[in-house]
Amino acid sequence: MTGTKPFLDRESLALLAAVAKAAEELAIRWMVTGAAGRGLLLEGVYGLPHGRRTRDIDLGIMAADW
Repeated sequence: MTGTKPFLDRESLALLAAVAKAAEELAIRWMVTGAAGRGLLLEGVYGLPHGRRTRDIDLGIMAADW
């Protein structure tokens, strides 16, 4: 995308890498949700502008029980 900032900065990528590593070690399923999830699909998969205005990253995790 010329003229736009990358969707995720280095710190966000490092955070997601740490979550992915911990989740894999614990065999926990997880996903990125909200605007961040939509932005990852739009930019990373379809090459479209993400239009993201927030910087938060929402995560969902699979819990076996309470």
